[in-house]
Amino acid sequence: MGLLLANVDQELDEVRHGEIEPPREMVYVGGGKEARDGDATISGGLSYGLMHGKTAINPGIEGSLRALDQGAIIHVYGHSNFGTGIGSKKHKLTPGALVDSLISDGLRPRQAVTIRLAACGTGASIVRGGAIVANSKPFVEQVAKLLAGRGFQNATVVGYTAFVIPASYEEAPEGKGRIIYAPGHDIHSEKENEVRLRDREVIWTIREGVARKNSGGKYEYSNPKKGYYKISSV
Repeated sequence: MGLLLANVDQELDEVRHGEIEPPREMVYVGGGKEARDGDATISGGLSYGLMHGKTAINPGIEGSLRALDQGAIIHVYGHSNFGTGIGSKKHKLTPGALVDSLISDGLRPRQAVTIRLAACGTGASIVRGGAIVANSKPFVEQVAKLLAGRGFQNATVVGYTAFVIPASYEEAPEGKGRIIYAPGHDIHSEKENEVRLRDREVIWTIREGVARKNSGGKYEYSNPKKGYYKISSV
């Protein structure tokens, strides 16, 4: 049964440390073909570092998720657009659009599935000018609560309080100071400190139709000066 374990803490620990081999693992491209065609970093990230042993699926393909086995992992990939949607700037999936798309593409409420929101800051609130944006909730929280409201019974949603990149970009200039998103390669040096991707996870679980936060500290986006963003603890 894969991720269907009675002990939630044990389940989360095994998911976090990659000790469960899921029956199937795939990448769900935020924004779809338009985002891939319009943003070279998205298509590059899919081609290098994120796609090992996985299939990439564009949203909007009816029935594409129906055959997923119990315990499958879906990596939703793209830019986070400061928490507004995963994909490119022009083509992205908001939390509501993502949930609608997953369901319309065949994800069933009784499937045991882990959804990893593989984009920067999906576990963080948004702060602009020193103030939290009105109604700002972490992307991961919004997705988990929306799934619960649509009847999901046994799902796990994972967000990240970090800037993340596919493994292939770690030596690129834009990769400095970011954390590597790749199975088995989640340690990245940042100024003499080792920062692990799994230490920046915010995990929500849905059990019997109720979404609960199970792990992860409270983090916020901030912009101390125009055009500069960082993720800092509160």
